[in-house]
Amino acid sequence: MPGVLREADGKPADYVAVQDDVIILLIQSDPPNDNQSGIELTPDLKRLCGLPTDRTSWLITSEFNIDSWPNADMELVDHRTKSFVYGKLPGPTLGRVAKQFLELRSTHRAVGIHRPA
Repeated sequence: MPGVLREADGKPADYVAVQDDVIILLIQSDPPNDNQSGIELTPDLKRLCGLPTDRTSWLITSEFNIDSWPNADMELVDHRTKSFVYGKLPGPTLGRVAKQFLELRSTHRAVGIHRPA
């Protein structure tokens, strides 16, 4: 179940949930620095995901967290439906993100933290 969520600190993040765990990739407005890799999100994609379009956004593929799903660090976007999800990444974009993330993981250039419940 891929999509975009909001963490409790108000920052959006990309995620892929697998059973009880979720892999979270940061979305930030600053371009990746020399130690990071990322994919710039287009305005159309940001609108689809419910993100503001007034500045650039980057999905960082070289850093990730693995958390329990859901957990206290995730903020509900819609309290009525109990949804954490802003929107969903379309298949081609998700494929591009996954490809870059898996390439970085296989060469040990993606750094992750497992945060158990």
